[in-house]
Amino acid sequence: MSDPMYKLNEIKRDEYNRPSGVVAINKPADVTSHDLVNELRKKLGTRKVGHAGALDVFADGVMIYLIGKATKQSDKLIHLDKEYVTTILLGVSTESQDTEGKITEIKTGYKIKDISDIDSKLTKFVGDQKQYVSAYSSVKVSGKKLRNIMRDDKYDKIIQFNDKNEKIISLTPKNSDSQTKNVEVIIPSKKIKIYELELLESGDIPVSKLKSIKKQLTNIPGSQTFPFVKIRVKSSKGTYIRQLAEDIGQELNMPAMLLNLTRTRVGDISLEKCIALDNIN
Repeated sequence: MSDPMYKLNEIKRDEYNRPSGVVAINKPADVTSHDLVNELRKKLGTRKVGHAGALDVFADGVMIYLIGKATKQSDKLIHLDKEYVTTILLGVSTESQDTEGKITEIKTGYKIKDISDIDSKLTKFVGDQKQYVSAYSSVKVSGKKLRNIMRDDKYDKIIQFNDKNEKIISLTPKNSDSQTKNVEVIIPSKKIKIYELELLESGDIPVSKLKSIKKQLTNIPGSQTFPFVKIRVKSSKGTYIRQLAEDIGQELNMPAMLLNLTRTRVGDISLEKCIALDNIN
């Protein structure tokens, strides 16, 4: 895992009663990664708590938390490979590429049987590649986080490619009388590697079962279905699964978004090795 002096899920205290250790927790959905940092600080009586890679609020799964002197292990742990299981909804896309954003595109009338060669098309994503970072990531461009740029209510936003084939966010002021100018923000890309991509399940899901986005689909009958694929992904550090979902959708000629996301492994630390917050003392 990391430095052998730290046994996973074991907290040690020094002669001054200061705790140190590495713990793995299965973060619940709808809880922030930092929420658990605060809980650990209260439980262990120390401010010195960090983590080795956050998860989105809507996601669940393996989170590695570092306490005390173990925070020095952050650089080693944050570079470990990750494994995820996710369900990708086809036919619908949102601003944030997941259930938290507003729907931007809907494509109805398709069933999973209408999408050919899914397995072979998924295989194309295995290996070394360049991936655009998610527009809703914390990556900074000109000193500002992309997600904060996307959430700036002063602008209308369009993500598109410019004449140089760069992926950009075009920002247009909503108030035409404003002194605010049109802005273009280039979305950076980075090298990633997908080691494995396995199709676990595919099928069609009715709108009535899409609880997380159902309120945005009020004009569509509850019996209307959309295709979905459930996949397992083993990838390098820095891979954006939300962006992978969008890229897979483009390969399948469909809008796409994440319905859920579970991080099942960080390095050799699996969900089975995670403990409950209540068991940490």
